[in-house]
Amino acid sequence: MNDAALVPQFNETTIRQALLDAQGDIFTAAQLLGHVTVMKLDRAIRQSIELQNVFLTIKQVKALPEYDRISQEQLEVEVARRQSVYRADGLEVLHELATMEHKDNSAMAQVKLAAAARLIGPTAEKEGVNELQQTLADLNAAYHQNAPRIKIQRTTTIEMGPQERTVSEQ
Repeated sequence: MNDAALVPQFNETTIRQALLDAQGDIFTAAQLLGHVTVMKLDRAIRQSIELQNVFLTIKQVKALPEYDRISQEQLEVEVARRQSVYRADGLEVLHELATMEHKDNSAMAQVKLAAAARLIGPTAEKEGVNELQQTLADLNAAYHQNAPRIKIQRTTTIEMGPQERTVSEQ
């Protein structure tokens, strides 16, 4: 399947649907239409009485107080949905951390663990114990206990002539 098949056609039907999907936001509608500039979309709306009516109807509906209430409810639902998806992503990262080899890059593992902990965020507590936070704390403690430590051994050797002695510092 080529990319041209994925880009919607630019006609009144697709523009109307994009305006409806974008709730009258021409910037979002232009993105929904694919490779269409906002200017091109604006010109198309200004040239079509039908598209002007669709646009104005959306604007009139958005001006109603009921729309504000519904919009707020939709926003809250969308935020809750996204939080759920992001938590699932956080769990996926935790799973990757739990099963991946850290090799010599323990700092990257620490960064990923911290990011996962922040991404997962607070969750509903169950019977007074937040199991997810406890899991994160256990993983963090295990990491700090088992992470390879940098060990530097410094040795300085000075050799002098045959009558002088050799000094070694460790």
